[in-house]
Amino acid sequence: MSMFKPATKEQSKGHVALLGPAGAGKSYTGLIIATLLADGGKVAALDSERGSLSKYADKFRFDVITPTTFSPQVYTAAIKDAEENGYGAILIDSLSHAWMGPGGALQMADDAKARSGGNGFTAWRHVTPAHNALVDALTGSNIHVVVTCRVKMEHVIVEENGKKTVKKLGMAPIQRDGLEYEFDLLVDMTVDQEMMVSKTRCDAMRGLVVQMPTAKTFQPFKDWLRSGATPAAAPSPAPAPVAAQPDAKARYAEVLALALEWVGEAEHKKATAALLAGYGWKPKTTPTLEQLDAVAGLIDMALRNGMTLAGVIERQTAAAGGAA
Repeated sequence: MSMFKPATKEQSKGHVALLGPAGAGKSYTGLIIATLLADGGKVAALDSERGSLSKYADKFRFDVITPTTFSPQVYTAAIKDAEENGYGAILIDSLSHAWMGPGGALQMADDAKARSGGNGFTAWRHVTPAHNALVDALTGSNIHVVVTCRVKMEHVIVEENGKKTVKKLGMAPIQRDGLEYEFDLLVDMTVDQEMMVSKTRCDAMRGLVVQMPTAKTFQPFKDWLRSGATPAAAPSPAPAPVAAQPDAKARYAEVLALALEWVGEAEHKKATAALLAGYGWKPKTTPTLEQLDAVAGLIDMALRNGMTLAGVIERQTAAAGGAA
């Protein structure tokens, strides 16, 4: 018997992202959608905009938290709290702060880099798992999730007639690259209060352009979410697995990639081996994670300061002598 079975559309929870500059109406529209999808149930909201969301409390009923730091863990905890306390939908206004706000992912990476002596390569090892957990909470929630994101102008360097120029590609959300594609409904909003659906899995919403959207605008999306078979009951959760340890071979491949950027294809393996040897590594053995992290730090330093292999080995030897 085949492991495959016919695909069936099931009822599901909505995942909506509203992208736009300040003043585009993202917060107000987010409350419209969250209230509609909650269908009479409670609406939770995370307000990162210094209480501005509560200015709409005379028009919408919702419960709000206003954090002052914006780590991914704060957002993940808010989503879990809303799930556990019977809310029908949560509005996150805005998700951009989890990336670039005080305590957000970028600041977490900068702080980790400072603690590791300027090693940007390893800093994100401590941040990426927390951000991935936030993405999982957003996309796997058992309630409706609506988020807003600020946008920035995205550029790319192109070469024309032998000269490098900067070309504008358009507006991109202030968040980790590609995160916007995790949503069922992606809406771009302009300062003229116009919304344009740029990506959706709902045919009735595809390509829709509306001035001053209302609850009626999003009713077809709600109907689409509610159509299909009733989802099967989720199985009881299995015991939490023991956290997997980082894989030394995978880390070694990452260090080689960093060395390739530094000294080029002809020398990157030799350079990596030479630096590993300075930390006690023996040929034909697997380097330890500690050795690999230390070498990654040296290569990162070399890239930032334009150092040669000889200069890095000299620095490594001097540091080892001082430690002794």
